[in-house]
Amino acid sequence: MNSTTVPFFIYAVVNIPFIVSAVTENALILVSFARTPSLLSPSNVLLIGLALSDLSVGLIIQPLYVARVLYSPVHGNKGILATLVNYLTTFFCAVSFQNVTLLSIDRFLALHLHLRYNEFVTVTRVSYLLGVFWICNGVFSYIMLNFPGYFDYISAPFACVCLVLNAILYFKEYLVVRRHQQ
Repeated sequence: MNSTTVPFFIYAVVNIPFIVSAVTENALILVSFARTPSLLSPSNVLLIGLALSDLSVGLIIQPLYVARVLYSPVHGNKGILATLVNYLTTFFCAVSFQNVTLLSIDRFLALHLHLRYNEFVTVTRVSYLLGVFWICNGVFSYIMLNFPGYFDYISAPFACVCLVLNAILYFKEYLVVRRHQQ
């Protein structure tokens, strides 16, 4: 192990407690929704999607990352394991990030549509939307894996749009809540 692999080895060791935390907490969320079907609402479908993507990060990405870090000093950082980790990281992190953005949009719509919210935002529509996002992110991650030069031109602006959208929507929600409080 040389001096350049030591920080990555430390990251791998520190990552292990987060694996346990991510798996147990997100599994508990999914089990609680599965055992209580009356909790099924559009907002909770988005929470289920977020918990599912975060559980996948804890079950798949983090252990593979630890394996890659422990495997790479011996065999180098090329190969199928590194490619798999890069693809799955791009996929599941993008899904989680988009779920957070969808949650902020959902809360904004709930505040501004009032009684019409249940008419426009349904469990079926939200489920289809999540399915489309998962499929699109799978395709997007595959494209980014095969054309890494375009990663910065597509994902960075998309992440900035999501961050700005989240900030604007949460600020507007804050103003509405503050107005209701007064």
